[in-house]
Amino acid sequence: MNKLLNKTVKKVTLLSVLLAIVFAAALVLTAILGINYGKTASDANTLTVKVNNFYFNDETKLAAIETVCETELDELGVNYEQKGEMSGDESELVYYFDADVDLADAKAALSTAFADKTKEGGEWDGAFISVTANVEVLQLHIPVSYFVRTGLAVLLFAVLAFGYTWIRYGLNGGIVACASALLGAVTTASVLLLTRLPFTASTLYVIAIASLIATVVTLFTLNKLRAKKKAEGESATTLETVVESTAVKETAALTVALGVALVLTLALGTTAIRWFSVMSLIALVVSACIGLVFAPALYLPLQTAWEKRAESRPKNGYKGAKKTEKKEEVVASEEN
Repeated sequence: MNKLLNKTVKKVTLLSVLLAIVFAAALVLTAILGINYGKTASDANTLTVKVNNFYFNDETKLAAIETVCETELDELGVNYEQKGEMSGDESELVYYFDADVDLADAKAALSTAFADKTKEGGEWDGAFISVTANVEVLQLHIPVSYFVRTGLAVLLFAVLAFGYTWIRYGLNGGIVACASALLGAVTTASVLLLTRLPFTASTLYVIAIASLIATVVTLFTLNKLRAKKKAEGESATTLETVVESTAVKETAALTVALGVALVLTLALGTTAIRWFSVMSLIALVVSACIGLVFAPALYLPLQTAWEKRAESRPKNGYKGAKKTEKKEEVVASEEN
């Protein structure tokens, strides 16, 4: 890993250009195609199947209900765009369709199929299953205020990170932490827009969390840098100090721990939670790369410039006024 860092830590300009290209590509693609809002964040017709958990409380029986639903929909030639799940006292299967799809026949077919299975003496005698068709009309995909609040939250966090890190690790550390906080959010948003994953209100939480993770990873490195400087003083070059202080192990531990939790959530969660987990995994990788690769690369030229400036100054930081020759003035005064 150190060999890779030895190369990337000196490429802050190249890394900045690459990040700018990702941001520009996301901006252009979004301007052309728009944001890929999920079906749950746009006008749609829905078909909801509610199942009482007192009877259907295991995955096998719920899977059987799904089979009935999808078989009937296939026979009618009605294709759903996305499926959601909810759990509680009643489990729900929600099928999303385009806004112009008529669901009257589908509702009738499913109601008949479930009535036959839940009748007295039927296969699912004792179960309570209801089918409803709804129309969801959304005037705005996601309110503009949500985007504004997320942006302000990330900006405020970046400012606080700058102030805190400046006090603890100096001005260079403050600049790097602030940049990491902003880039973690912006780069994550750009990658999510480029991947065209369903964009919902929860995506904004992912973007905000990415800012936090990128800052935490950066603080890992800044803390090791300060400890190394105290231990070795000026015995190591700036390049060696930055590379050796990059928090690779700490970042790996954090990424693996959060990654495992997200994978479990992805495997066990409902459809909405799974999409959130996928986006969170992307945000985790992106923000870890910002803190692990870009932050040290940005810190190196800042610290090098600061050290050169410090060397050009006297140790006490003060230069006395130069003495001027006034021999001619003294002679003139004596003659007078």
